[in-house]
Amino acid sequence: AMTDEIYIQIAKHCNGNLKSASEDKAWLLMCMCTKIFPPTKEFAPYLVNFLITHKNAAGLIGNYARLCIVQLDATIELGPTWFKPNLDEITSYNKRPPILATIHTLEGKPIDYPVTPEMRVAQVLDLVRRKERIEDNLDHPTWGIYVIAEEQRKRETPRERLIRFYKHYNPSKISHVDLFLDHWKDNPEELFEKLVFKYGPEPDRDQKEEEKGMLSLPITAAMNAVKFLGFGQKREQPPPPETPWPLPWWTHLGDVYFRMTKQNKLPRFVFKKRLITRKDPADKWLYLQCVDDIRMGYLPVHEATKVSTLAALATQYGQNGNKAQTVAELKGMGLEKYIPDKSLKELPIDEWGNMCLDLIKKGDIPTSKEKIQEQFVNICKQMQVFGMNYFYARHAASDKNYVIAVDVDGIHVLDPQRTKVNRSFGFASIRKFGATAEYFWMNIDEPNKAQQKSKFQFLSSNTGINVLLYTLQSWE
Repeated sequence: AMTDEIYIQIAKHCNGNLKSASEDKAWLLMCMCTKIFPPTKEFAPYLVNFLITHKNAAGLIGNYARLCIVQLDATIELGPTWFKPNLDEITSYNKRPPILATIHTLEGKPIDYPVTPEMRVAQVLDLVRRKERIEDNLDHPTWGIYVIAEEQRKRETPRERLIRFYKHYNPSKISHVDLFLDHWKDNPEELFEKLVFKYGPEPDRDQKEEEKGMLSLPITAAMNAVKFLGFGQKREQPPPPETPWPLPWWTHLGDVYFRMTKQNKLPRFVFKKRLITRKDPADKWLYLQCVDDIRMGYLPVHEATKVSTLAALATQYGQNGNKAQTVAELKGMGLEKYIPDKSLKELPIDEWGNMCLDLIKKGDIPTSKEKIQEQFVNICKQMQVFGMNYFYARHAASDKNYVIAVDVDGIHVLDPQRTKVNRSFGFASIRKFGATAEYFWMNIDEPNKAQQKSKFQFLSSNTGINVLLYTLQSWE
């Protein structure tokens, strides 16, 4: 059948292609085809097997293969679509890649969403919200999609692998690498199988890789850096993000994924509330978000009594009144995952378990879900940084790194440990604001004399801009 021949030719270009640009285009075509028409029933198992062999590849290639598997499953079951792509849709595949976005919910469920090149964060956010049956203000949404980078191993080309192999076993063969690869271009994996049989196991990769910043450009910036307020000279790179940050509604997830994988990072997307106030009720969603923020260290807790109280509450949640009687039982209820990593380094898990057990035996820990939610959230609300979104920047006037937090009250300057607010700018005091590819700037009302003594000084310039932050997250 013609459909099978199309898939065979595309797969041939995807498999062992030594030209990365050609390989990428072949996979884009595979993504487009699996969305539109299926192969024949006889050929389908072979195509699926081909995609499965590539789904664990690093970077975009592995994501392309996983996306094709999901799309192919739908076209095989439902048949070819009657909606053929127009020229604009086809062109969009050259602008940014389609991806299979894995969105992690507050309940810990990873959900896969096929995202086309033209889909923005707002559209994906609406899909997730509907899937989770969460009501929200559509004009001013309080929920958002956050992203944080995870490390991933750099994907080697067959040529790099072969050079590494011969460098370890037989350096005299390195000069013939290109000749061998050309002979085995249709099936390079078979070449490596034969080499392993002849020489031994494939040598480990060199772990020393160049350290890079989080992003060489802000992920949503589509423009080049500009000379801004005389700060065009070469500067030290601003600090990389250490915590998840909310993506703007107009961002394309394909751009986010592409920019991060180019820097050997794997984006992790999380669906959570981005606008929180201390008046919000302690419902299930706010409780789950507070638990995750405490566990990951986004809400820093240093007092041992608070750490043990929060951990004891979390372990007893959903136990239907069955109180833990031993430290072993607490461990079985997931005690370790509810204690921040920093706290685990200070005290062993058994000591934390004994502290939690004492609270439970004293009756300080309620048994009902509603009471546990309320007590847990109320402790979190007492923290000064509750409900804040973190961004990382260098203050252009002082050339010092700061953590900048944004919440419903304004923009705040935090200490490096994210436990204390050093300076706040209420939204009412911000006259203008904006961003370039590298800077976020504000024009705020002149500070009073008391404020002028703050460590966070203003720019002395006649540009109308008195706060300038050098950051990789300027647009966010």
